[in-house]
Order: sequence, then structure tokens, then C-alpha cells
Amino acid sequence: MKKKHQKIIAILAAGLTLGFCACGRVSTETTIAGAEQQSAAAGAGENLTYADMFSSRDKEAGYDETETVTIRLSGSAARSDGANVTIAGSTVTVTGEGTYLLTGSLENGSVVVDAGEEDKVQLVLENANISNSGSAPLYVKCADKVVVTLADGSENTLSNTGEFAAVDDNNVDACIFSKEDLTFNGGGSLTVTSETGHGVVSKDSLVFTGGSYTVNAARHALAGKDDVRVQEGSFSLTCGQDALHASNDDDATLGFVYIEGGTFEISAADDGIHAESELLINGGSIKISECCEGLEGNTVTVNGGEIYIKSSDDGVNAAGGNDGSGQGGSGDSFGTGGGMPGPGMGGMMMDVDESCALEVNGGRLVINAEGDGLDSNGSLLVSGGEVYISGPTNAGNGTLDYGTGATITGGVVIAADAGGMAENFGSASTQGSMLVSLSGSAGTPITVTAADGSVLATFTPEKDYRCAVISAPGIAQGQTCTVTAGSESKTVEMTSLQYSELGGMGGMGGKMGGGQRGGEAGQSSGREGAFPGGADGQAPTPPEDGGNAPNFGGQPPQRPDGGSAET
Repeated sequence: MKKKHQKIIAILAAGLTLGFCACGRVSTETTIAGAEQQSAAAGAGENLTYADMFSSRDKEAGYDETETVTIRLSGSAARSDGANVTIAGSTVTVTGEGTYLLTGSLENGSVVVDAGEEDKVQLVLENANISNSGSAPLYVKCADKVVVTLADGSENTLSNTGEFAAVDDNNVDACIFSKEDLTFNGGGSLTVTSETGHGVVSKDSLVFTGGSYTVNAARHALAGKDDVRVQEGSFSLTCGQDALHASNDDDATLGFVYIEGGTFEISAADDGIHAESELLINGGSIKISECCEGLEGNTVTVNGGEIYIKSSDDGVNAAGGNDGSGQGGSGDSFGTGGGMPGPGMGGMMMDVDESCALEVNGGRLVINAEGDGLDSNGSLLVSGGEVYISGPTNAGNGTLDYGTGATITGGVVIAADAGGMAENFGSASTQGSMLVSLSGSAGTPITVTAADGSVLATFTPEKDYRCAVISAPGIAQGQTCTVTAGSESKTVEMTSLQYSELGGMGGMGGKMGGGQRGGEAGQSSGREGAFPGGADGQAPTPPEDGGNAPNFGGQPPQRPDGGSAET
């Protein structure tokens, strides 16, 4: 964990450097929240709570009605008597700092914020409905920061139809598009619909500290170039690319996603939550019912929350490189057993990247994956929480997949799959783990009990399985445990911290050739706890103790094409 905290502190510090903003100004404001908060964060050390992610202005949803300028929307026109508001046809432009309340309906129009480079603007939506057929209903062109407040109890709708037309030098391609830091708060609701583009895009930070959001977008639902940060809120996101997306090609320390809390219902054609650098989840309820990969980042850290993922590829993936790059994906490196790649493999070997890390320190993850359950191109660490995986039924993937090693020091893991690429945790672990051969159909629970009959862990997989990786407090060297799957029961004597009935031998073969992600990586199978492989890329040989040969059914569907927008 220490390495993670140091990196976040580096991100905070990076925000202090000078940089030109979209308005042409030079900004010394920190990316996260301000210099004084950055200093406080650096002193927090290992107890960093990330409270500095959200400034007081981000969280302030109140406003003084006597100081508020009202903009009334009516059909294809609008009216306002306030200063710093110009109206030309169906276009309303806010030109200065202040609080502006928008109410009513505007057809085929837009609200544009084009204020001074140091101006802070608050837009209060009170039952506001704005549609536009060729551009963004809400466009932040220039300001220091814009806060969109959803008035308590209000229901607001912004929608875009048709292809986006060029409006200026900026590539406006979202229903809500901002060149500046953009925050949403308040106690109302907002529905965003984008027929051909993204839902909400900020070219700086995108922050949520309250409100209820329904987004239907052809591309990303919510995207921030520097970061996406969520403290509170309720989100229903349906999209043709990533539901939450952060990517910054100019600064590798940015492009992160941080979730403090919030309730998410996600259906995405690509990733559920994608961060080009770090993805941190400290809490919340996240249900991803459809996606290619559920959670993805160069590093992924789960400290809390209730998370459910159903994915056509990996459930959680810690991988470097750009999203949708088409490079070899989730295959494994040479393993500890010394296996060599078979000549019949159809993909490249996985690129091991020591900067990648996947950590589960708390929370509860339930994963139903057709690809790997937990996949890291670097390290995999479980120190707490609960992880339950219904893994792939094809033998080209496994519930656990890692490049440099997997360690468990606490928590509960039950991960069941077809057994073709089964891996146990490694010898650096301090909590016992077992890789056992056992068969069960979907809905058949797996239960492990101690010698005294107490239940150590139990899980009911959603798919058929032929083996399982199990670890829980109470599974330790010298202990005897009983593992039950339906009517099948076996006794496991933990003569060491790692018990494996499957493989551990070097061998040829490996993950079958793939088109997944533009070229599924080939894989040697001579890793700790893997089936010994077959020659020339054939199916791995089943173990002599009666385990069944894996079923090499269809490969997981390819990742959607089309790439990701620069946000």
C-alpha cells in the first residue's frame, strides 16, 4: 500500500506545476483541490483518507437566491435581466462569475459558459430541459471552474441528437462538454442523452459530490481527461464505450479515477470503469451488469465497497498501455515451473509490467467473468475483503492471472473455473490457500470447513466449474480442512501454506490463439498451480488424479472497436 499512497501524493504535487489552460491562462491551481490541501495530504502518510480530493466548493450546493441571476428558458428563446448574460436566438451565454439559475425548456439551443479565466461559475438547474440537434446543450468554453448544482427535488434533462457540428476550434463531442474543471452536486436528478457522442466530458477534472444521474450515450458516459472523482451520487449509466473513463496522454500521473462512495448501475459495451493510470475504490455500491472488462487501470486498488461485475473479458484488469491499443492482452509470462511457449500458440506472450498492480484490501467483489477474474500484468495482492469469482468456462483464461506474482495475506477468496489456466497464490503469501480439483454445476455451492466443523468460507458459483482456488482465515499450515461441492467432498491437509492438486509442472502449450483485444497473448503453463500443457498449442493435459480436461469452447467476444476519444 505504501507505493500507492506515494503515487497519489505525487499526483497531488504534479498539479502544482504551471500549465496553460483552455482559456489561454496560466494556472498554478493544484489538480486535486488546492495547495493547502495538497500539503495536508502529503502529511497524512499511510492514513491518507483522500478527503482532499473534494474541495469545499465541490461540496457546496447552497446558493443565495438574492445574489442569483435567473435565466428562464422558453421554447426556442430565453430571457434574463441579469448582468453577464447574453442571449442570441436559442443560445444563452454566461460571460462572468456568479450564480445562475436555469429553469424551463429550451429547444435546439445551448447554454455556453464563456467567462473570464479566473471566474468561478455556478449553474443551478431547477427543472431545466435543454435539447440540441447539432452541439452540446451545455458547453463550458472558458472559466476557472464551473459547478452544476441540481436543485433539491428538481428533475432536469439535457439531450443531444444527430452528429456534432463544429462550433469553434474545440472538438465538442458530448452532451455536456467542458474545457475546464467541472463539478456536479445537489439533491436533484439529471438525465443526459447523447445519440452519437459522449454523455459528460471534462478536459480537466470531472467531479461528483451529490445528485442522481441517468446517462445514455453512444460513446463514454462520464469522461475526464485529468481524472474522474466521485464522493456521492446515484448513477445509472448505459453507453457504447466506457461508463467512467479517465485518460491523459500529456501527463502519465493523471488520468485516474477515484470513488469514495456512490451507487452505480452500469451497462457498457467496453469497460465499466477505466483509468489510464490509477483506479481507487474506497466504497460505494457498484453493479456492472454488462461490460467487456469491469474495472481497468494501470493500478487497481479496492479498499471497500460492494462490487458486482459480469464481464465478457476480464473482471478486474491491471494493465499498462492505452485503452483499445490492440496489443497482446491478458496472457501470462513464463512461470515458476519453467514452462516454454509451445510452437502452436496463436498470440504473443503477455508483456510483464512491474508498474501494474492489483490490490484488494477490503470490500466485497463478486465477479462473473468469461475472461480472467483478477488479472494483473504485474503483481496481485489480496490483504482483506472478500472476492468471489465465477470464472471462465473456456480454458484459455483463469480466475487468477498475474505477471510477477500473487500474494494473499488476509481476506477471503473463492474462485472457481474450468481449470485450464488455474493458478494458486504464491509462496510469499502469509495466509494459506488451496487449488483443488472439484466439479460442480452452476448453483452448486463450494464450502470449506475447519476440522471442528466451523465454516471458513462458502460461495455459490454462477457457472459450471472443475476447480477452485480457496483462501480464508483459518486455512493455515498444519490445518486439515474439508472442501465440499454438492455431493463431492474431500479432505485437504495443509502440509504447507500452498496446497495444489493441479500441475506445478513445466510444459508446452498454453492459452489458445486469440483475436481478443487485437491479439490474445500466448501463455506458458508452467506456473505455480497450472495444468501441465500439451505440445504444439494443444489443450493442456489433465492431471493424473482424475481431473477433467478443460473445455476449449468459444473464445470471449472481441473488445468493441472504435477506440476511445481523447478526453
